[in-house]
Amino acid sequence: MKKEWVGWLFSVGLLCALLCGCQAAEESEKTAVEDDFYASVNFETFQEKTIPETEGSWSWSYEITEEVADKLQEAVSLLNTSGENFESGSSEQKINDLYACALDLDNRNEQGLLAVEPLLQEINDIETLEDCSNALIDLADNGFQSIIRFSYAQDDMDSSQMAVYFESIDDLIGKEYLDDPAMSEACQDYQEYMTQMFILSGENETDARANTTAIFSMVSQVAVKGLTPAEFYDPDIYYNVYTYNELTSLYSGINIAKFLERRGLSESDQYVVMEKDAISTLNSYFTEENIPVLKEYIKFVLLKDLAPYGSVEYRDLALEMERKLNGASQQKTNERLAYDEVGNLLEWDLAKIYIENSFDEARKNDVKSMIEQIISEYKEIINSQDWMSEETKAKAILKLDKMTVFV
Repeated sequence: MKKEWVGWLFSVGLLCALLCGCQAAEESEKTAVEDDFYASVNFETFQEKTIPETEGSWSWSYEITEEVADKLQEAVSLLNTSGENFESGSSEQKINDLYACALDLDNRNEQGLLAVEPLLQEINDIETLEDCSNALIDLADNGFQSIIRFSYAQDDMDSSQMAVYFESIDDLIGKEYLDDPAMSEACQDYQEYMTQMFILSGENETDARANTTAIFSMVSQVAVKGLTPAEFYDPDIYYNVYTYNELTSLYSGINIAKFLERRGLSESDQYVVMEKDAISTLNSYFTEENIPVLKEYIKFVLLKDLAPYGSVEYRDLALEMERKLNGASQQKTNERLAYDEVGNLLEWDLAKIYIENSFDEARKNDVKSMIEQIISEYKEIINSQDWMSEETKAKAILKLDKMTVFV
């Protein structure tokens, strides 16, 4: 769901803060606290730190993460060069194979997007809305979402049950760009990125540019009705419960019933439509006349999602667009990109390697002691409150006692 925007907003905040701080860094004398509190308390940091060329922002969290990543990347590289045959199914075997695969650029270029050619062909063959529905179903079977976006999660209003949450379409560059006239240059860059992606997939330039314009127009119209990042945290706005019949009526232009059936979702499920106005606008595009733009949109989202795993041309095209948006000036090395893929896809296996190499029993016990101290402090704080009844205090402490700590 759109809660990932919190991470985006945090990153933007850090970037803006550091950029603002750069002005303070140029000053030879520390700013007085009463004149600029932020610049004053961070003066030394601004003097010492710079944003890495491969990144769009810097933070202390980033620095700690990079320290861990350097250790892990070295460990992964050692696995790769050891020449050892690791036990099938082991973390070492999975990490080594994925890292080697990601680094084998010749093979990536040779394979291209061959593995998903049947899906691309199905998209190209779309001629009717029923064809469109079937393609979306098959794509969802393979983990891809574009026009119909949903998640199955704990009900925000009743933790004892699950709910199916529906958002609007993948809005590509993002509503915060599409709605802001000041972001027009970024939107133009993104449209050029789309065009080049289509050309790379085999389309001629004239068709690629026409398809880009049509798609961007549709996405912009839908995004206008979508929620802002903040609104995704306001249940009065996003928590809209729909019945099965109401949901099928909202998606009346497409076979949502067949889509739900394939996903194992039935009329008895709880449906929450988060972006009802945007989906209603999207539904108006489900006409036979709009088949060309719908199929090209579905195709682009698939290409975009697969670009990091395709040939180097696809990968670098996507990375270039990413750098334009985050302000980075340099691409990461192939080795670091390969390591990042291991981290994204095998995070638990990588964590196991990290624990074995860098987290001994003494450190584990230190963390356990720290947690025990925090829980003990919470109990003292609760017991010292004069606005809580004894019964409420007992229940609060019971929650602490029932916690299971995993380190």
